[in-house]
Amino acid sequence: MILEAMIATLREMHAAYILVHDRPPHFRTKPDHVRPGDLVMPHSWAGSSVPWAIVMETGSPPRHQLFVGPRDAGSQHFGMHQDMRIAAHVGGDHFALFWVESWEWQSVTEDQLLATMEAQTNGQH
Repeated sequence: MILEAMIATLREMHAAYILVHDRPPHFRTKPDHVRPGDLVMPHSWAGSSVPWAIVMETGSPPRHQLFVGPRDAGSQHFGMHQDMRIAAHVGGDHFALFWVESWEWQSVTEDQLLATMEAQTNGQH
């Protein structure tokens, strides 16, 4: 990835983060860009292994991930602001629930989701 593309990606990440976190802490109880029942997809830079999901609930108060293993402070998960619970297909006939950070996800319509998944299936990213 070239430097200009990395800078553009980081700026996009920052804009998404500010939507949720640019408020005093006591107002950060629920994200307002997604609602339970919304279909969501991770932003392209989010690095999620889940390609899409449905929002089950938004956290109130949000969960904070402080202990993730023996090297907590060095983990990318340390201090996560998990404010959205999603349900996703994880293979076969199995579905699972996950707590995630809402700022890494975007709400999509069913048509947008189907078009995106079809384009990925056809190799047109």
